[in-house]
Amino acid sequence: MRRGSLRLPGWPPAPAACLGFRGPASYTGQDLVELWVPGSPPLIEALLQTLQEAGARLADRGEFTRRAFHAGRVDLVQVEAVLALTAAATAEEARGAVRALEGGVGRRIEAGKQTLLDVLAHVEAAIDFSEDELDLTAEETLAQHLETVAISLAELRREATGRTPRAHLPRVVLRGPPNAGKSTLFNRLTAARALVSTQAGTTRDVLERRWALPSGRAVLLVDTAGTGGEILPSSLEAEAGQEAEASAAGADLVLWVSVEAEPPPESGAPQLWISSQRGRSEAPPLPDAALGISAESGAGLSDLAEAVGEARDLGYTEP
Repeated sequence: MRRGSLRLPGWPPAPAACLGFRGPASYTGQDLVELWVPGSPPLIEALLQTLQEAGARLADRGEFTRRAFHAGRVDLVQVEAVLALTAAATAEEARGAVRALEGGVGRRIEAGKQTLLDVLAHVEAAIDFSEDELDLTAEETLAQHLETVAISLAELRREATGRTPRAHLPRVVLRGPPNAGKSTLFNRLTAARALVSTQAGTTRDVLERRWALPSGRAVLLVDTAGTGGEILPSSLEAEAGQEAEASAAGADLVLWVSVEAEPPPESGAPQLWISSQRGRSEAPPLPDAALGISAESGAGLSDLAEAVGEARDLGYTEP
């Protein structure tokens, strides 16, 4: 690791460090460099802007894991484990994903495969040399080996069933203008800790958490960046807006959260109109088509959960 100062145009020097990883021993199998800088959003944005102007580009979602897979650094089971780990909502889910990521699942599968190959070799030998006096494993022992493999596979299936349904939960995406209360609502419904601020544009990453409805059903609630406003094409806000558009395009249901009385724009997915100003004296009159809620007080949230639970064609997965 090398320590020094980060010098960007228009910025005073800032402390920074650089850590290199040589391929093929790195995560992706390629040469990698990590830059460690202070966690200031404006500073990070300026750094990313400078790097892009120098010819770099932002990584696509999952690109590092895809490169690791192509380089043979991780297998498909571990790729799934990365997804499960990033989506884990409980400690048990996270621990299961970490076990899979460390290769524990792959080792168990390989052990079962080897046992089956040994059993097959004994069976073929018994068929090919049935008239010869060979010291072959007894049929009862072979049957025990097969039963052990069957039990192990059944356990793996149960573990996978408990780990993967989150990826198939209906996607309910929060959309709306900046500073409309989407992240506050997201935090209230999922017990997450998304950053909340009165400054517009706080949310830049797409955040996903499991939302258990009172009906017993569950959905994957997605918090996205606000839409609208003056945004530079090359800024992080523009990148966040593109991520939000992509999430909305794949939504099973969109919750349009707004403060004003203007109806939501057209959407390719079913949509519910949410007014986040319920109970506030300065709030505009609530339109008949909108559902009024207050994420701070909890007013209207049970009605919202009921409306989402009754939405059609969501293909709910039972928790």
